[in-house]
Amino acid sequence: QAGGWEQGVAGAPGAVRHGGKWLLYYGGGQGIGLATGDGTAFARTGTEPVLGVAASGWDAGAVPRSPAPLALPDGVRLFYEVYGSGEPTVLLLPTWSILHSRHWKMQIPYLARHCRVLAFDGRGNGRSDRPLEPSAYDEREFAADALAVMDATDTVTATIVGFSLGAQRALLLAAEHPTRVDAAVFIGPAYPGGGEPLPERSVHA
Repeated sequence: QAGGWEQGVAGAPGAVRHGGKWLLYYGGGQGIGLATGDGTAFARTGTEPVLGVAASGWDAGAVPRSPAPLALPDGVRLFYEVYGSGEPTVLLLPTWSILHSRHWKMQIPYLARHCRVLAFDGRGNGRSDRPLEPSAYDEREFAADALAVMDATDTVTATIVGFSLGAQRALLLAAEHPTRVDAAVFIGPAYPGGGEPLPERSVHA
């Protein structure tokens, strides 16, 4: 214990606390963690899945259930995780292919305490496959992947959440399968349309 940091917590070796917030490290490797003042935490290293601890006030809602990768009809395998339980179900959609599902890491622990959460690595990143054909990355493929994850998890309907390019996939999913979507949330949406861009935003260095 030094500089305000407290090492370890019952049931969670490798955890540290600073300023009333916990960070969790897994297996001695450097991890990336999130914690809140009430003791909810999760973390992931470069090779290990999210780890949560249900002991001494730690919330198990952030512990994912990670089934075997989902095999799609086109041969692509999708990695997905299920957090929490109950209703409603919130489906967090992938954004640009340069990011995997960990870009939702700040939202999942909170959401999982209140509802069931689905997240998956979009094709081309994370633990999902990386098909070589450009056509495999059509926006409708991502929307179809989201629907496949819902089917694999017996999710009849869900509230879908899209960030940036994920909003385009959310629009496609909601428009083409409206009975499967309870509500849609768009965060900083990027999608075709919406009028002409400002001239100064059309200049590229």
